[in-house]
Amino acid sequence: MRPSRKQLSSIAQRIVQKFPESFRDIIGEVIIGTGYDSLLKNLVERAQNQNRVTSEGLKRSASGDSPSSAPANKSRMSADSYGCVSFQPTEAPSGETEESLHTRQETMKSSFRTGGKWDSEIQENMKLTYYLQRNDVNSGSLIAELQVEWPFMFTEEGLATHFQELVGTDIRKTLQDSLCSKGKTVLEYMDMVSNSCVQRVFRSIEKAKEELGNESPKIPGVILLLMESFGEKPEALWLVDETTATKSEVEIRSDLPQTPVLIACKRIVVHDRLDSRYTDDEGHRRF
Repeated sequence: MRPSRKQLSSIAQRIVQKFPESFRDIIGEVIIGTGYDSLLKNLVERAQNQNRVTSEGLKRSASGDSPSSAPANKSRMSADSYGCVSFQPTEAPSGETEESLHTRQETMKSSFRTGGKWDSEIQENMKLTYYLQRNDVNSGSLIAELQVEWPFMFTEEGLATHFQELVGTDIRKTLQDSLCSKGKTVLEYMDMVSNSCVQRVFRSIEKAKEELGNESPKIPGVILLLMESFGEKPEALWLVDETTATKSEVEIRSDLPQTPVLIACKRIVVHDRLDSRYTDDEGHRRF
């Protein structure tokens, strides 16, 4: 049974009253809102995730797996699909067959090879072929293989379209709204922190803003500030490989973490002259 927002609000309030130091929304000496809005939001989202209707799709394992591996595969798929509204569709969309979907796939591949750009037709084809996309992703295909079969999936628009089908959320709008509503608060709070590493990131942000003439460095800056504040290493979020490395070579790196990580074959910087905190002795970026 799904708890109501009113019930969750009462629970969040009691938790904050009992553990104010851990859960209260506060910046400095100022209590933000009710003081338990963030905890309430987390509880509501947790309840929604637990009650989402998910598709019982194909198992991730190959059809030849032994019966003894079934429980492990089922558990793994359950973990992988957590939070998804359509982890693995079980059939083609209404009015489509696998043959017609493969035809749409080939049309998109041909368009990409000839320099075609994202348009309404590509977007429609990406939505309709989502069933095939998930088949390939969940079968364990390498990223390099997926990029050949689904090149538009690796564009900003294609990734956002796939994500919306998978999770049911417009990731670009959600990210933009979150940065607008929370980013300013984070920056204001971090500006009061005396930590030298945090202040070094602030200086990097300001230099980047001056060089670029806009506010865009604030976006990666917020992430860097949060990582510094919590003592997180940059390698926990992203890795940078040689610019000449192929996708296949990157995928078999021995130092890849078990958690999701961003990998780039180029520099990821707030500006072109980061402080030595983010470089090694040879001047190479540490992240």
